[in-house]
Amino acid sequence: MGLSNDLATPFYRLFWGRHIHHGLWDAAETRDEALVNLMETVIREAHLQRGERVLDIGCGIGTSAVHLAKAWGCDVTGITISHVQKYWADLGSLFSGVRPKTRFLAADVETVDLAPSTFDLIWVVECAEYLFDKPAFVRRLADWLKPGGRAVVCSWQAGDGPLSEESQRRVYEVCAGFGYPHLASGEEFRRWFLESGLKIDRCSDWTSRVTRTWEISWHDAQNRTCIGWPGSLAAKDLNSGTIITPS
Repeated sequence: MGLSNDLATPFYRLFWGRHIHHGLWDAAETRDEALVNLMETVIREAHLQRGERVLDIGCGIGTSAVHLAKAWGCDVTGITISHVQKYWADLGSLFSGVRPKTRFLAADVETVDLAPSTFDLIWVVECAEYLFDKPAFVRRLADWLKPGGRAVVCSWQAGDGPLSEESQRRVYEVCAGFGYPHLASGEEFRRWFLESGLKIDRCSDWTSRVTRTWEISWHDAQNRTCIGWPGSLAAKDLNSGTIITPS
């Protein structure tokens, strides 16, 4: 997975923008505006406070981590499976003048060793899909949070309840196209949060507000490159945000 992300990072950056995740649309925003909108919405939903210690899991090339350090004075630890992304993040934080406020690790979040009760906020945006043992990951989140800390998880999810044959096909295609071992449902995530001693503050379904990312990426792929892009795998019923806190 690390090697594949190393090789794919330039393409992710080209088609998905600096944040390497979905944009969040309210109206007629540009893609770059929608990318920032998702980040700022997550910040508001997470009730971020200045100077907090933040763990950014799946930090990519460090764009969100650098923003949290620069605009909010946070001390941010970012984890990415990719050495290329870590190098890019290190450079970004250096050029942005926040190198002392950031630390980036090239590591597997399912095995990385972090001290318990360390972080005020854990930020997980479009990373949990790649994990093999998602219940164990949620338990690790609970362990890493300080008392009173929060975690925000934005992930692609399979729909709750029995899926239609078409929905099962779509989930399979997304997993096959992006190398996900499987997609969990919202019901499963909520159960894992509660079993780990976390309190669910709120859940939001942002499907209708993120799907334009796919339309734009598909259009760009047709115009910029001959390499196929799975734009037809629209993320219906696959994206939501959850805020969790220690109970």
